[in-house]
Order: sequence, then C-alpha cells, then structure tokens
Amino acid sequence: MGRTCNVIVGGTLPITGISSANANLTLKLNGTTIASAAAVNTISNTPVITTGCENKVMLKEMMVVN
Repeated sequence: MGRTCNVIVGGTLPITGISSANANLTLKLNGTTIASAAAVNTISNTPVITTGCENKVMLKEMMVVN
C-alpha cells in the first residue's frame, strides 16, 4: 500500500503505523529508524524532512507471542 505526500525540505511529515495486534513496531524513514516500541499496536513520529527527494517510510512489525 502506498501514499504520496508532498513535503518541502524543512517541513514535517506526521506518520502513524497501526498493527492489528500488539507487536514490536519500528518506523523507518529512508532506512533509518525514527521510532520503535514494544508490545503496542500503534506507533507515531513526526520527522523533519531534510532531503528533497522521494522519501520512503516503512513500518516493521514483529508479532509478540505469549
């Protein structure tokens, strides 16, 4: 699933990731971790965009097994 957003350099990009169940979540921007949390179902961050290019956001999820 993808979404296009136009953000100027120096602007911010609010990001929220949602999991269907509690998991260890990591948000990445251009391969760099910008937030991580354990045993949650949402994660958020508002990074400042520093590069004028196509930025890539990724949500990594590792399920918590009890």
